[in-house]
Amino acid sequence: MFVTSDATSWSLNRKVVQWTDGKLSNEGEAIEILNQYGMVADYLSYSIAEGWPVAAFTTDTYLALNSPTVDNHFPQNWTAKAMISGLNNPSVNKQFQLKIYPVPAIDRLTVEGRFEANAQIEIYSSLGQLVKRFNAVEAGHAICDVSDLNAGVYMIKSGNQNGRILIRK
Repeated sequence: MFVTSDATSWSLNRKVVQWTDGKLSNEGEAIEILNQYGMVADYLSYSIAEGWPVAAFTTDTYLALNSPTVDNHFPQNWTAKAMISGLNNPSVNKQFQLKIYPVPAIDRLTVEGRFEANAQIEIYSSLGQLVKRFNAVEAGHAICDVSDLNAGVYMIKSGNQNGRILIRK
């Protein structure tokens, strides 16, 4: 199962679930997954104190279960993976991908995709925070000044399309 804030943007070979309420805490918390009848299908509690991978709480990483056949309740069955490895998943449906260049971007970047003129395009930090919002100047094409952003990996979203870019200073 893959949990995301926008399930429409992903086409994976596993169940995709949309997170609809609040944000996960970097300090750890309990997660309860309900089935279609409102009954608890799974429950998980994670935190650094319980032995979960420390990198997942302190760096630009996410937690990934080592195998679908292991018990997800035990910290040793999880690994902290770089955000880039998740974004590079080859099974993501290509029709929802934005073309973003140059890579790396320094002062400005170009975004191409299936969007209308004046479509809103958003740039998010690797922590999921909105850092910039701009509009397309024409259908399928947008240019954005990124000289004010710090070096790092950013996610870019327009409607149900997404992509990533490395900004270098």
